[in-house]
Amino acid sequence: MRKVRIVGSKYIQNSGDSYRAFRVNYYTEFEDNDGYSRPFFKLGIKANYFVSWGAYCDGNTIYTSGYSTYWFKTIDEVNDFLERRH
Repeated sequence: MRKVRIVGSKYIQNSGDSYRAFRVNYYTEFEDNDGYSRPFFKLGIKANYFVSWGAYCDGNTIYTSGYSTYWFKTIDEVNDFLERRH
């Protein structure tokens, strides 16, 4: 199993945190604030990258609040998105 890796980030001034972009794979797990975990393959989303504000990863699990989340197919889309954040 491949680990999730961060492929980009952008700190948002006066927010105290960053948007982080992750390269996801079939086995990536997502866990929310309530401790509910679900695998990427069951979400039915056709994307390769996940971007979220304040999310972090450990192994193959991404921990996210579920707010300000975005999905992208290419790294160019991710980079364009991060460049536009203030």
